[in-house]
Amino acid sequence: MKKKLFLLACAIIFCGCANRVKPENTIPPISSSNEENTEEKESNLPLRKLVTEDEKTVKTDELFTGENVEFPNNVNSSNGAYSLDELENLDYEKVASFHGLNIRFPKRIEIEREEGNTDEKNRTLKYHAIFPKTDEYDIKISFYETLDVKNNYSSKEIKSSVISIANEVDDFFISQNGKKDGNLKITQTPTYVYSKTKPAAISVIEDDNFKNVFLFVASKDNIICFRFEENKQKSNKSEYIVADFLSAMYLDGESPLETKKSFEDYSENISDDLNNEISSSSISFLIPQDMQSAQDTDEIKLFINGDENENIPISQVTLIEMDKEKKSSLKDNFQIISGENLPPAYVVPISKSEELKIAGKNAIKCKIRFFMKDYTLTGMKYTIEENDKFTTLLVLGPIENEDIIDNLSEKIIESAKNLE
Repeated sequence: MKKKLFLLACAIIFCGCANRVKPENTIPPISSSNEENTEEKESNLPLRKLVTEDEKTVKTDELFTGENVEFPNNVNSSNGAYSLDELENLDYEKVASFHGLNIRFPKRIEIEREEGNTDEKNRTLKYHAIFPKTDEYDIKISFYETLDVKNNYSSKEIKSSVISIANEVDDFFISQNGKKDGNLKITQTPTYVYSKTKPAAISVIEDDNFKNVFLFVASKDNIICFRFEENKQKSNKSEYIVADFLSAMYLDGESPLETKKSFEDYSENISDDLNNEISSSSISFLIPQDMQSAQDTDEIKLFINGDENENIPISQVTLIEMDKEKKSSLKDNFQIISGENLPPAYVVPISKSEELKIAGKNAIKCKIRFFMKDYTLTGMKYTIEENDKFTTLLVLGPIENEDIIDNLSEKIIESAKNLE
């Protein structure tokens, strides 16, 4: 049965004020269910026959367009392999086109195609994106089409089948590899990332040694599956790569996402002295005193600690409340604030989601990246099921101070009290 989801139409645009940063536009009221998003998420198309084993590959430049589109990065090495730390903010500037989807790869990536994989043989076109070799990490990227191109599916059919295709590919991967590795399991079922033009889903399958992050993206005529395989014994960076990788994509005829990143250390400007109480309908939280109220309505409460010199928020806390509707679930509401559903931000998870209790109530959390035109923040997203509402709490701060923001988030959650 179709689940009714909500569309959150918001605008969080920060501008300077005499003494502090504050929003130029407040966040408009939350709308009710959105049938278009529901339709797009719930249909399904048949998965085409997939290649079961990797074949011999050959280097190819056939997908590269020759374009280079800048993407904010923290790459300081001049050549060769990227350092381990650089993987969190790579230079996604080398544009490749695949089924009308413009994919920005890191500049030092090379692409190989599996020989014998051609449409004439009705085989999946499968490619591998190869990082320069290093002993620091072992990360492999492969990608391929999941739908038979001969069927000429409509754009609506394709966008509506992202979740069903993601589930089928995950099951196929387990069936092909589970016998060889009894510890292989799905540790993150497909999580939806909202977009009107390129909806996506992210899932994770792993064993004791390797993690496979799957990214499914709807193009104009197919659903592309990207597999990011990472040796967990060496690194834990694939979710960062996936977040930037997805945010950097754009369809033919569209403009790429505009965003900036700051790698400045703001640790001295982030307080964990929690003595300012805020509350949803039934839960109270403590946040830092230096976070000033920027908006306070029945649906939205926004608090920011801003840098008046750079005209951007250093850290922020947002409470968003949505009324429950029939058959709406905690997981559905957790996925609402993702992708383009909080415009002009683009929100992508950078960790697996986890279930937890907050003030005795069921909740889900994950780490996110929060892309804006003038800055990018990182932090935690929590969605809590209350009696008649779903409340989402965002705790965000600078990329360079991710650990500090994680600790601040934990302290804010530990301060939660049930008001009922």
